[in-house]
Amino acid sequence: MTLVRVISEGGMGRVYEGRQENPRRTVAVKLVKPGFATEKLLRRFEFEAQVLARLSHPGIAQIFSAGAAGDGPAAQPYFVMEYIAGAKPITQYADDLRLSNQARLALFQKVCDAVAYGHQKGVIHRDLKPGNILVNASGEPKVIDFGIAKTTDSDMALTTMQTDVGRLLGTFQYMSPEQFDADPHAIDVRSDVYALGVVLYELLTGKPPYELQKRILPEIASIVRQQEPTPITSINKTLRKDVGVIAGKCLEKDKTRRYSSASELAADVGRYLAGNPIAAVAPTFWDVVVRLSLKHKAAAAAVAGIVASLVAAIVGISVFAVRAEGERIEADRQRAIAAQALVDLKEKLAEIDRLSRLVFDLSGQLKEARVRDDEPAVANLEKRLEAALAQERRGLSDTPYLMGD
Repeated sequence: MTLVRVISEGGMGRVYEGRQENPRRTVAVKLVKPGFATEKLLRRFEFEAQVLARLSHPGIAQIFSAGAAGDGPAAQPYFVMEYIAGAKPITQYADDLRLSNQARLALFQKVCDAVAYGHQKGVIHRDLKPGNILVNASGEPKVIDFGIAKTTDSDMALTTMQTDVGRLLGTFQYMSPEQFDADPHAIDVRSDVYALGVVLYELLTGKPPYELQKRILPEIASIVRQQEPTPITSINKTLRKDVGVIAGKCLEKDKTRRYSSASELAADVGRYLAGNPIAAVAPTFWDVVVRLSLKHKAAAAAVAGIVASLVAAIVGISVFAVRAEGERIEADRQRAIAAQALVDLKEKLAEIDRLSRLVFDLSGQLKEARVRDDEPAVANLEKRLEAALAQERRGLSDTPYLMGD
């Protein structure tokens, strides 16, 4: 084995391009730096080799062999892997070739298929990011670096579970909300789905969903757990609504609302690319209301009061109509009132929906303007947002109640 050049380097290891004589081929050699071979690192290194050995998929870099160079305390563990010719991170590859939205989604679907295969083999990657999703010269993606992977089978999981408790593992920008709890029991395949959503967001917009640079860990955790990212379709106007729905479902704070697996995500991307309806459903009116209520509590309280009053009015009218069943004329009048109340409720809910979406959209634009430090735009958007909220409150306070005599 001949080491040709350094491909990449981390704090404790290096990856070399190597030439193997038997069989004759170019390989990648991952080697621990001298002096860094602690017991914990050796366990993790050995674990990564075991994980890669169980995975055989065209979208995952293969491992050929593993061993140690030298003897005793100075020994350097290594493993020999598939060499990815012309490798570029997926985002760089897409930008360099100026791929269309459709081509980027097709490439992303292949990544989802590879991650789904790993999940089927009981392997959760936990550090999916553009730097760990390389695209070779032929345009095929390869998932690499399973150094902090987690397994779902009891035998291998025991190898790392004890050392993972209380430790944050992963790259903050791509970590799911539950990963910030440092509880390995809370992490499952849906954490990888979240990371794939961040990669998709960056692949289609050129920027991450959150700006986390130069922030301290508690602030980063708070942003990831609580802040809603700007809708992907508000940044890339050429994207269709369904793509926004797919990305949004991946990035749900509550993991039970995400895609249940990478294969489910891949299937929905495939449906979109084929021109078929996607399985994911856009957030309902009530989802929007709940999210807005966290930001605009006064307006949300007013909306809730009006809706509750209207519902109570309809219920009251219905009860009165039942009691007046014996009087045909009175019953007809009450039914007409109830029908009108339903019409009023529908119109009011439509108006609330329109204003809520306007507030949501303006909030997203305001956030972007603040990131750009565009003071005129910020001032203008703050005025528009304030006017929209005032209009919402006026509309709510003017709701008519047709209760009858």
